[in-house]
Amino acid sequence: MITDQPARPSTPDVNPVSQEAEIITLPPYEVEVDRGKSWRYARIGAIEALARTPDDITVAVVDRYQRLMHMLDFILPPRFRPSYDVPTTLIIEDAVTEPLVVQELTATLKLRITNVTGDTAVRFMPNFNFRDDDTELLYMVLDPYVQTSNVITLSASYLGFLLDSNHPPLPSWFIDGLLQLQDTLMLPVPPATRQITFASDPRIFLDPKHPYDEVTVLPFVWGNKKSTDEIIAMVKREARISGRPLLPDSFALTPLEKLLNPRTFTAFTGEEQTLATLQSALFLRWILDPHPVMPDPDQILRPGGKPDAEALWRFLDRVTQEGFSDKLFVECFAWSPAEVDVMLRFYLPYACLGRGEFRIGSDEMVHPLNELPLHDATPAELARLKGRLNRLSIRYVRQHYPEVLSSYLEQARRNHRRAVESAQSDPVQLAELGLAEVDAGNDATALPLLVAAVQGKVVHPRAYYELSRIEMVRLREKDPDLKTVGSELDDIAQQLTTGLGQKPALAQAYKLLLELWLRKMARLTAAQVALLDEGARRFPEQFRIIYAAVLLQTAQGDVKSAERLGTLGMRWLTDQTERDKLGRLMETLHSSKP
Repeated sequence: MITDQPARPSTPDVNPVSQEAEIITLPPYEVEVDRGKSWRYARIGAIEALARTPDDITVAVVDRYQRLMHMLDFILPPRFRPSYDVPTTLIIEDAVTEPLVVQELTATLKLRITNVTGDTAVRFMPNFNFRDDDTELLYMVLDPYVQTSNVITLSASYLGFLLDSNHPPLPSWFIDGLLQLQDTLMLPVPPATRQITFASDPRIFLDPKHPYDEVTVLPFVWGNKKSTDEIIAMVKREARISGRPLLPDSFALTPLEKLLNPRTFTAFTGEEQTLATLQSALFLRWILDPHPVMPDPDQILRPGGKPDAEALWRFLDRVTQEGFSDKLFVECFAWSPAEVDVMLRFYLPYACLGRGEFRIGSDEMVHPLNELPLHDATPAELARLKGRLNRLSIRYVRQHYPEVLSSYLEQARRNHRRAVESAQSDPVQLAELGLAEVDAGNDATALPLLVAAVQGKVVHPRAYYELSRIEMVRLREKDPDLKTVGSELDDIAQQLTTGLGQKPALAQAYKLLLELWLRKMARLTAAQVALLDEGARRFPEQFRIIYAAVLLQTAQGDVKSAERLGTLGMRWLTDQTERDKLGRLMETLHSSKP
């Protein structure tokens, strides 16, 4: 499901319409509680659902979401995606209810449309994906009675968010390659009951050739249809001349040894970059293909088994920490980069043919979700989840649709008033309210709310960081040099440590914690050293984290670990000033060795 991912902070897209039509992006609806059907709530695993669609529709939507996430595992395992301890929120609105604010939005859009010439199609986007550092929310507007053949699938923009959000960062060649390959991937799950759609992909219909719950990989496209046809024609000419259906030697490809090296890949520009992205996609496709269509065995450099997806995942696990090398490649894939270069030249023309299509799935039977523990939402549940939607969506409205901001702010005020009344001692609700005040720039109002949430042991990593940040600002106002607030600093450090024990661990929390430890320069416990090391390995591209980690390991007398982290940082840092500063520190470590 999660079919369309807004750009940061929140930029929604709309359903595809005819290519000739202009698409107008609309701001999201708001949830009202005083009109239409009552809201229903359910919690299942790491998902909270709040809906006022019929119960069978709600069950179907949650089922499709889970099945799509399961299919995603085949091409991007969970360990390479962001993980949240705060449950993912699905808010499902019945379009028939038509919230009041929609009328104002529609009027606003009509004014815009009058200035647009040509064929203009206007559609409300049926789902919005909002998030901040530790929270993800999907808001959908569904019409239970619309008949359609569209199915739920995964958008390229959401896949891009997942790839960009991993820590440690995934290699650029993998991100670009998988996004390129995604153009030929189909991850369909059925429409919800009564054939509802809130995502649409013009390639996907109820087609038995592309079964649900399996990833179908369509024939490879080398940039565009024209270039792909040229490759096929080239191979046919070569077959007539030499009797071998292979790419001619004149068709140049970038060696994998250069392609998988982050320094050379990021230096590619123009046509080189385009070629590198296509080859990365081809490499991933070959790895994922369980039975690649290839020439006869006597024409292949290395007949027999080839590396599988598990080899790729092992390689990604290690290359982020160890850096690329031929040795690492061979250890993971049991093939050298040069050998795979040859295989990819064999594979490319066959991957472009119709018979090169394949599927990725599991032998395990998919068990659809048939029921949810739905109940009428309590005032606290409504206030908490609607407050979360307000908090995550208003930033987008303020940036892109200031003319309708007043409607959203008034809705937020109403929800917050109800939330204050219902929060009482609910730590999660208090955290949501506190974070909303932080996002509004009201740290003073946020402080007591966040204090109460943290004292209630809330599971919300950002709450711990924001409270610590606010308290540090107040301590600096009292003592700019922080010389007389030792015990308060210890309390903040413990607070940050608790927050870092929740998922996701936040880079800004590590930065603040390591700053506190550097100020004290006290002996760290084994658990603190482990947390320090984890922060550096998780965020090696963050200069403030990696530099502080090297200093702290050196202060502990562990020069070997300091050098290891410094070497890791040098692989990832791209800013020359930061690289020079870390390099000088590394030279100091080397010269201090006996």
